[in-house]
Order: sequence, then structure tokens, then C-alpha cells
Amino acid sequence: MLRFLLRCGLIVAIGFSRVSGIEAAAIKGRVVDSTGKPIAGAEVRMWQKLPAREGQGISNQQTMFDGRDILVTDDEGRFATPDVLVEEAFARIVVEDVGMLAGRSGWIEIGKDAKEAMVAAPDIVLERLTAVVGKVVDRRGQPVAGVTVFSSGDGNGRVEAITGQSGKFLLRGIPGGRAFVFAEKPGFRFTGMGLPTSKREAAFTLTAIDEPVEAVATLPPALSDGEQTALARTLLDGWLDKSKQSGTGGFWVIRSLAEIDPLDAYNRVREMHIPQARARSDLELVVLSKCVERRDLVSWDDLRTLIESSEDPSWHSGAFVWAAQRMNASEEPRRHEWLAQGLLQARRIEQPAERAQSLVVVAAGLYDAGDGQQADEIISEAEEIAEQLPEFDRESQQTFRMLALNLAKRDPARGMAWLERIKRDYPYVNDGGDLAVKLLPEHPDAAEETWDRTTTRLDGDWHRCHMGVRGLQLANFCYRLAGINRLRAEQIARDTHVQPLRVRGLAAVALRLASSDTDAARKLLVQIIRDELPRPELDDDFDPFGFPGLAAPLTAAWLLPIAERIDPQLGRECFWRSLALRAARPRLGQLDDEAAEIDIRLTMMLSRYDRDIARALLRPLVARLPELEPPAASQLNTRHAIGVAMNCRSLERTIISAAVHIDPLWAVEILDKLPQPEPPASGGFDVVEALVNTLSRRGPNRWGEENFFSAFSANYWQPNHEPAGHESP
Repeated sequence: MLRFLLRCGLIVAIGFSRVSGIEAAAIKGRVVDSTGKPIAGAEVRMWQKLPAREGQGISNQQTMFDGRDILVTDDEGRFATPDVLVEEAFARIVVEDVGMLAGRSGWIEIGKDAKEAMVAAPDIVLERLTAVVGKVVDRRGQPVAGVTVFSSGDGNGRVEAITGQSGKFLLRGIPGGRAFVFAEKPGFRFTGMGLPTSKREAAFTLTAIDEPVEAVATLPPALSDGEQTALARTLLDGWLDKSKQSGTGGFWVIRSLAEIDPLDAYNRVREMHIPQARARSDLELVVLSKCVERRDLVSWDDLRTLIESSEDPSWHSGAFVWAAQRMNASEEPRRHEWLAQGLLQARRIEQPAERAQSLVVVAAGLYDAGDGQQADEIISEAEEIAEQLPEFDRESQQTFRMLALNLAKRDPARGMAWLERIKRDYPYVNDGGDLAVKLLPEHPDAAEETWDRTTTRLDGDWHRCHMGVRGLQLANFCYRLAGINRLRAEQIARDTHVQPLRVRGLAAVALRLASSDTDAARKLLVQIIRDELPRPELDDDFDPFGFPGLAAPLTAAWLLPIAERIDPQLGRECFWRSLALRAARPRLGQLDDEAAEIDIRLTMMLSRYDRDIARALLRPLVARLPELEPPAASQLNTRHAIGVAMNCRSLERTIISAAVHIDPLWAVEILDKLPQPEPPASGGFDVVEALVNTLSRRGPNRWGEENFFSAFSANYWQPNHEPAGHESP
């Protein structure tokens, strides 16, 4: 929530020497080029994190210097601010100069306990922009004129050139370090290349759209499941010893251990001295949940013993049901006996809403086991309880949601009636979308009516909040509907005015067509990749930085597994388009590293197909890790410091997760170079936890289903053939 508030804050100009009695401060610094030579005449701007004008949260606000918004460096490349900065408010410096790539500092802490009045900023290094020369030829070696050659995402803005009759081009304004260059002309396949840092030449060979090209294909993992687990265990063992010696902390270590060895994690929890009963219970439930989830590592007898060790009847009931749903046909007697245990525990729950929810979970398990009659009776029992609940209570609303989803297939009218009792817009739209998906394919008319009804509630700020979830729902909805009425599914996708969602809906239709009409699926996918993907000049007012999971580069990369299934050669074009759609390197905006977050996510996704390109994309972000060291825990006493710490931790976690996707051993090397905290300190474990938890992903789950809120997911989607109608424990 705090990060969302940071992004929503308006950038405003301010000028003051003292605010609310807080002492003023100043910053001095120096601007140099990559050789260390000072840069004179560079323009310096500065932002601070300060309370938002509306009085809620904090925002990035530009500082004014005696009526000006810039300072200019002297002959030695130095600058110094007047006494106008607010102490304890973190400042970020942005520097621009002609012919240079804009540079910026990290968030610089201005502390009230500073011994000197002037805070010294690290040198800000600007990189000189260069020119790239090259030539474009076709597969026969003949020069191709009229080709648009461009670069985007690495410099201050998109730069382009058009080839002449000789096929040659000169492209100016390219950063001296890593950069990607692309070539495009109607009738030819879109392509690109990564420029080596030591070479400023680019030779393209264009392929006609009817000629073959290298196909995309999912790479085998760099390490096997067993090797990843062993590496994760090696990393954790040292932290387990440290935590045990310190006698405190260690919760995160146990949570991470549960990802790879839940039984060992559970035994360690039982041995830990945890004075707070609630903390012990919560940790036990996390570990027990992993024991159920990782049934391949725990026998049924051991699992039953672990489940029954919990004194929480709600979890007790849910765990029995969740485990029963993972039993195969040869284990029917055990499945029904465990479901009976789940029902027994559900009826022991004293709190009415919680009891009703657990009964719904049991009914869902019985439906799955083919015992519809008993399931119907239990659902009716839950409905009787729900009728007596206070309507606006949060737990009541959750009960209504679970009833709506579980009744969808059995009795759509009753399901939708419970949906209408959900009063808040956010859950109503989310649950209505899930309900519409669940109604397909048996009840297409009711599904469309529910979809349309919930879509009308998507407006204003609510629309923005719902877009991530709606993207998943639209893909699942169109995928299912396309199996009944392809034209209607395609029309629903096209009617979606938010472009990233429209692409997802159409791509889902194409994937569904792939099993019955390959030519139609390919034709639709060609249209999506070549016509529907966002273009810099076709902005539909969608702000990708408000919801990075839907940014244009990630939207293009999201198509790659679908292209791999339908036309792997077309996927190669999609691969390069995802890189070409990266926004220009931010200069005065996106101060909380929104563009970097998108690049990190893109790295995770592209590493599935080309680890060298993914590594090249991630390497400059890895180089920034030293500047991301967040404030110490003892200094997190203001909203400003907490906001900076959250951003730093988020970037560190996602950078490490991305490195694991590329090469787990490289990720360990990166981790070893970071400052290592000592227990019982609370900060710094996030990055280790991110590395271990990413290593724990196995098989297809290395990429996982799309989850916009996961720090470890590569954000790919696969059709949800049967959406869950109940909650896992």
C-alpha cells in the first residue's frame, strides 16, 4: 500500500528553508564522465520524499533553489545546494547534459544527526552517447533500403534512422554501454540484436515474412530440480546455524526451509523457543501448509499426524480436504475418510462465518470426489449459517464469496444471488470475474451476463486497481468461451479498451484455436503481434508504471509460450518486440525505479528463451545493488525512510530472483558480494529468502502461472481449465 501511495503522489515544486520547524540541510556533489573527467555546465535537479499536499502518504517533490529548478555544475563538475533541503527526508539527484546519458543518484539520506551541515553525495557518472553504424541486407546478401533501424529503452529517448539504397545507416544517441538495436520494414520479420559494449557496429540480415527464422523454444533449466534444492539447502544451513546460536529470529529461515523440506522445518519449529503463542501458531500453520502442498516429500501417515497436531479446527478441516483433493483414484477410501474428518472438524468451529466457510471447503472436496448429494446438503447447511450473518462484516462477505463460487456450476442463479450480497466494489468485481469464468462452458449466457455486470463496476481508480486480476480473468474467460463461441470470445476481447488486457484476451482465443484450427490460430496471433501490441506512438493513456505487470514489454513477452505452441518462428519476432517496447530510460520522472522493475520482470520472462540476452539486460541493474542498500532498521523512524527501504528491498529481491532464473550460481555470486546481516538483526534477510524461494520452484513451476504480486514469478500464464472454488488452507 505504501508503495502504491508513493506512485500516486504528485510531483510538485516547493521552495523553503524550514518546514514545520524541521532544520534545513544542503547537499554537495560532483558530476563526472566514465573516465572521471569533470563535466562543467551539467544541469542538476533534485527531488525529496515529503508529506503529500493532500495530507496522506508521501510524494516525490521537486526542490526549488532560489526560484530556480536547476543548479549548474562549475568547471570542476561540482555543485552545492543552498540550505533549502528538509532533513530526514531523503533526496535524489538527477543530472543531464548535452550528448550524455542522463544520470541519477540513489535516495540519499539526510539525517538530523549528521555531524556536518553539508551532506556529500557520491559522484554522479554520466555516460557519453555514441553513434552506431551498420548495414541491413536480406537473406541473399542484397542491401535493403527503407528499413527503420532504432533503439529504445536504453537511452534518453527513442532514436531511429532509415537505411538508404546501400542499406547503410547511422544511428546517433546510443549509450556507450549495453544497448539493443532493432530493424523493421513491412514484408520482413521484425528483428533485433544486442550491441557489445566494445563495438559500435550493427549488421542486420532481414528475413522475409514467408522465410524461416530461428524458432523460440523453452530452454532446459540451468540446474536440475535436485541441484537447485541442494543449492538452496546449502544456503539455508548457514543461516539455520546462525539463527539457532542467536536464540532469536529465524522465522524467515524456517519459512524458506519449508519450501524445500517441510518435514524438517516442522520438526525445527517444534524445537524452537517461541514465547508468543500466536507467533508459534502462525509459523506452524505456514509449515504445515507446505507439508500438504509438497505431498511428494511427506507420507500420508506422517501428513495425517502433522495435520492432527494443529489445534486450529479451521485449518485442521481445510488441510484434510486439501490433501484429499490431491489423492488419486486408487486412494478413494482414504479420500472419503479424510473428507469425513474435514467435515467433523468444520462443525467444531465456534465462529459462525468461519464454520460456514469451512463447510463450503468440505463441500467443494465432496463435489470433486463425486459425492454431489452430500455436498449439496453441506452447502445448504452453510447457507443457513450465512443467512444469519451480519451483511457488511468482512468475514460475512468472504462467506458470500465462497458460496457464490461453489454454487456457480450447480445452481448459477443461487451463485449469482450470493454474489449480489457482496457490497464492496473491489471484491465484487474480482469475485464476479471468477464466477463468470467458472460458469463456462455449461452456462454461457449466465457467464456473459455476470461478466458484463461486473465490468460496469470497473471505472476510475477501481479500474486501475483491478487491471492485474482482470487480465488473468479475461484470458481465462476468453479461452473457455472460445471453445463454445469463438467469434463472441474474440469480440469480448476486442471490446476491452485497455490495450494490454485486449492482447491477453485475443491471445487466449488464439491458444484455444490451436487445438482445432492451427491456421486460424496463427492468423490471429500474427495480427496480435504485428498490429495489436502497443506502439510508442499509439498510447492509449494506460500508465504502465501504475501497474508494471501490464507494461508493454511484459505484454509482448507474455505471448511467448503461446507463440511457442502455435508458431515458434513467430515467437522470435515477439521476443525482439518485447525488448523494443521498453520505455525510454527515465530522466525526470519514475523516481522510484518503476522502469527498472519492468526491466527486471522482463529479464525473468526472457531467460526462459535466451539467457545471454536476459543476463545482458539484468547486468546493469545488478551493478546498481550497492546503491540500493536501504536505511538500517534502527533508522526506520519516518515514513520517508520506510518508503525508501521498501523500494530498495523490492528491487533487491526481484533482481536476485531474476538472476536465479538466468543462472542460480550467478545469483549466489551476487548474493555473496552483498553485505551480510547477522542475527538477530531483522533487515537484510529478504534477499536470501528471495533466492531460496526462487530456487524452490520446480518443473513447470519454474515459470509458474501469472501472479502480479509474486516477487519470484516469471509472470507467465497457462489456461485455468477449472478455477478453484474454495480456498487452500
